[in-house]
Amino acid sequence: MAQNAVFGINSNLDTQDIINKMVSLEARSMDLVEAKKQIEQQKLASFQALKNRLQTFKSVVTTLNTESRFIVNKSVFSNNSSSDNNKVVDITTTSSATSGTYSLVVDNLATETKIISNGFASTTSELENGRVKVTSGSASSTITINSTNNSLDGLRLAINNLGLDVKASFLNDGDDTVPVRLLISGNLTGATGAVTMSYSKDSIYPVDEIS
Repeated sequence: MAQNAVFGINSNLDTQDIINKMVSLEARSMDLVEAKKQIEQQKLASFQALKNRLQTFKSVVTTLNTESRFIVNKSVFSNNSSSDNNKVVDITTTSSATSGTYSLVVDNLATETKIISNGFASTTSELENGRVKVTSGSASSTITINSTNNSLDGLRLAINNLGLDVKASFLNDGDDTVPVRLLISGNLTGATGAVTMSYSKDSIYPVDEIS
């Protein structure tokens, strides 16, 4: 019968068992090294996570380290006019604003532009062919006057169909011969809504601008 172990000469030692145990001890040593390596890697990962959290905390503290985060300036507008409750101005404040009470006097408010033509006998008075350029603020458009619209009423309708912030209407000043005037009014106030007109003929213009 074959033997699974080689015995030392006259020693009665189980050399195969000794070899197996030595291999087992060597493998255990390698397992311990691997375990220590994993522990060190876990420590490194923990330190890295802590570092990232500290960086985040530093960023938050830096953001909070400003005076404007804790000091808030509030502005209040009060209109002391007994006849006008409209708010004519807006007030904004910053963290560098100085506390105090300030007065603002508004002498005149911006109004719409109004342009009035010379007088005509009626709304059907004929106009010479030409071009009328209407400008409202930064927008403008040109009307070509021809046989389809060469009357005072035709011009009124053409102006109202331009899509600009203007409105054309008639005004009767009571004159005996030429009572009808064309009134062009802007829909917006101030310089941004200013209305101008130019005409290539002298049938309507020069005009008087009224405010």
